[in-house]
Amino acid sequence: MVIDGHRSRFLEAGAANNPALVFLHGLGGSKAQRRNMMAAFAEHYRVIASDVPGLCIHAPLRDSHHTLKQLMGWLDRFLLRLGIGDAKS
Repeated sequence: MVIDGHRSRFLEAGAANNPALVFLHGLGGSKAQRRNMMAAFAEHYRVIASDVPGLCIHAPLRDSHHTLKQLMGWLDRFLLRLGIGDAKS
């Protein structure tokens, strides 16, 4: 999926009609680090793990700027594209 000109790669498992559970990683992480957790929750949830732009070596930010506001904007657009409208932490 392309968001704001950045390619966002993600993994997804579970049924689309289940409540969504989204896994994010920290600096230098990867969506692949969440595979075991995804497998554990996939029976009851729609589980999604994405490479987060600016925090993943495979998804650098084009402008090399990374702020919380920019990250939250990306996350809002990512969830919207996946059809997830209401997020809770």
